Amino acid sequence: MQGILISADLNSRQAVIACDNKFYTAKLSENEASLKPGDQVEFSIKEEADNAKNKMVTIDSVTPTDYAQYGIAIVSASAVSEHAIIDSKHNIKLCGEGPDAKSALDALVTLAKKSNANALLNTELTVKPLRFSGKHLFCYKADAAIIEGTKYHQQPGIKLDIDERFVRRNSPNEAMIRYIRVLLISLLLILLPCVLSLQQQGVIPNPIGSVICGILLGLSLYTGLFYNSRKVNSYLLRTKR
Repeated sequence: MQGILISADLNSRQAVIACDNKFYTAKLSENEASLKPGDQVEFSIKEEADNAKNKMVTIDSVTPTDYAQYGIAIVSASAVSEHAIIDSKHNIKLCGEGPDAKSALDALVTLAKKSNANALLNTELTVKPLRFSGKHLFCYKADAAIIEGTKYHQQPGIKLDIDERFVRRNSPNEAMIRYIRVLLISLLLILLPCVLSLQQQGVIPNPIGSVICGILLGLSLYTGLFYNSRKVNSYLLRTKR
């Protein structure tokens, strides 16, 4: 089976893997201690854990995410080895999300470069299973920073450019799902009374009016339950105090 590594805890030596809208736990060996969020993982489920609620799996192979291609430092730690932090923002997270880990990371890096950051610190990957759809929404979050050291260098006179006027408190995809559901409820509150009024006036026959009301309720319920937004977005998120 193939999945995406979500997190790796070096203290407990356990990793969490997302695959097919499910999460699996793997025990890390000494050779696998360098795994990073977003790595593609081939794994197999242990036979003795088939009936367990939280299945333990064994990692067979790993395809690491090539962070070097982005030209900036991307680490899960709060600092980059052999580099000093010149400027940073810890009260605002840079976020990138999408239908897969790569598109989410691409969106995050694009936002980081627009913000003049040459490093992403405390980088983490979260995966949200979307209800009833069997799909995931991937989201990378990180702190923007400018660092100076042996590999990455600050451009003269350049500081972080993060406009706090555009800071959000939630994900654009999550906000869109809520907006659609509120819109559906509002439309029902308008359309259902109109149909019932026309039905009472005899403009619409009773059987047809009942069918129309049933269709409206059915479509609204189906859309409200199964609509899920997984667009590629990048945004600024204010951290909770």
